[in-house]
Amino acid sequence: MAERTQPAEVIPQQPQPGIFLPCLQWTNDPKEVEQHFHRLSGQQLRLQAFFDGLENADSYCTWYLMLEASLEQLDGDLERLHEWLLDNVERGAIDAARPAVAS
Repeated sequence: MAERTQPAEVIPQQPQPGIFLPCLQWTNDPKEVEQHFHRLSGQQLRLQAFFDGLENADSYCTWYLMLEASLEQLDGDLERLHEWLLDNVERGAIDAARPAVAS
């Protein structure tokens, strides 16, 4: 009968200090995260201006709902990037004298 071998002891690894950007790219570079944050902020402002200018007409219903969902997604993405940047400032990975984004 074959002798049973014990599986190697599992040693938990520290999570990598990175983030998935909304474009599904993994990074741990604060400058890259900051660039994506600012790019998404600009897109959010343009979409919000368009959203605010829509009339409440039935012909716009589908576009209105799609735009509303897009704005919700952008809000979530921006919040996640902002929190990651602030966490890195607290850990000292980013220079606190030059905050990446306003808190």
